[in-house]
Amino acid sequence: MRETPRVVINRARRVETPAGPREFAFTQDQVRLSGASELVRSYRQKAWEIFQSTPIPDIKEEAWRRTDLKSLQAD
Repeated sequence: MRETPRVVINRARRVETPAGPREFAFTQDQVRLSGASELVRSYRQKAWEIFQSTPIPDIKEEAWRRTDLKSLQAD
């Protein structure tokens, strides 16, 4: 017995979010480097550099298509 797929039609309008990149209120000053070993400091510094160079994902990227980023508070 073969079932046909269920089709869902949503007629509600989507709320458009403002276009353009937004930044999070997270600065390098918040990265704790003091009091840590050299290995930990270099790891955290590298993580900060990756954070800065990586754009915020959007729905065009397959891995993030169904991830709701609206709850993340950006400035």
